[in-house]
Amino acid sequence: MEPKEGGDAASPRLTPQQILSGIYQPWSGPLAEVQRKLKADRNYILWIHVPAQHPMDLRSSDMFRRWALATPVTQLTISHNMVAFRCRNRNGQMVTGATGMTGASKLQEVKALLAGYGLSVFFATYTDGHLNPMSEVGEYVGKNIKKRGAIFGGFEVSQEQCEAMQDFLVDFVNHPKRPFERFNNLGDPEKFEGGGCVTLAAVMLKKAGVLQSVIPSLYRNMEAARYMLGGNLKPIADVEPFPTPWLKGKRRSISLNMFWSTPWNLELESMPGEVSLRQIDPEKMVYTLKQFAGVYLEGASARERDAASRKLAVGPLGQRVVVSANNLVDPSGPLEWSRYPINDAFDSEMASVGRAARSWFRSQVHSGHRIRLEEALGQPVLLLERK
Repeated sequence: MEPKEGGDAASPRLTPQQILSGIYQPWSGPLAEVQRKLKADRNYILWIHVPAQHPMDLRSSDMFRRWALATPVTQLTISHNMVAFRCRNRNGQMVTGATGMTGASKLQEVKALLAGYGLSVFFATYTDGHLNPMSEVGEYVGKNIKKRGAIFGGFEVSQEQCEAMQDFLVDFVNHPKRPFERFNNLGDPEKFEGGGCVTLAAVMLKKAGVLQSVIPSLYRNMEAARYMLGGNLKPIADVEPFPTPWLKGKRRSISLNMFWSTPWNLELESMPGEVSLRQIDPEKMVYTLKQFAGVYLEGASARERDAASRKLAVGPLGQRVVVSANNLVDPSGPLEWSRYPINDAFDSEMASVGRAARSWFRSQVHSGHRIRLEEALGQPVLLLERK
């Protein structure tokens, strides 16, 4: 389950042409710094990942609750994923752009929680979604880089691959249902159902032929108890509630005390059943980028490897550790903590995405690519390029 984060909602409502005009802009700010590291006249897709300040735990819905209990409210951030591109178009011109999907920027989730919606906030659709223009991409990175860092993963692609990604983006923006306005955890951007920053970034990478065999491993299937989903409550502006047919029209409100003190995957006899959520795990994305660095180190000289390992160890690609609250009943009582390093031993799913990512990056190296490690704004820039 993913809380939402990003820029302010686009207002007034923009036309598709205006949206694309905001996306297709010269790189500036942090992106201009990254551009200096790229090879001239080559096509690149750039994956920009700003990680959560405190690594999230999505191994289950209740592990997410325990992570939230263990995280200071003022530091309860989530990741944001954006994609930039620099490619030669069909007319021979080099074009640049950047975007990401965001929404729920009017505290709708907080309002819904206070109104008693409980876990329904993670299944709702927030209808103020929008695509970041290039300027917001740079602003977001600059605003959060000090506390959270940023990871830039650059992939040299063919003109045809870059065109395929751009064709999808143009179709997404021009779709009559305006899927970019439907910000949610359930939609598939590839099917124009809406989505979030993680899902849109994954689809854009996929369309460009990047990490295609890895992307399916980024998802987790999570279960939430129906008992914890509120419904048939007062409407919240810019929120499309998740259907709760099992309530049969009856009002159900989840108090904040119940929300935080009750395990989110606990089924009760009075209201059996669960609701499934297929969600990309942002920490799996970070772990994929960590394998990018790992495969680079495998091919580096001993001198390069030692220097790079020391630098990577203290940055956003260093060791990430989930801190989880152990108390399951009374969040007002004293808390005890557990710490879980994110590695192949974190759980079988993290091990699976690690293997898939290492295999993909190694296959690219074996097929004639090389990995280069650079730095921009003190952050790692990993580049996969043709030799």
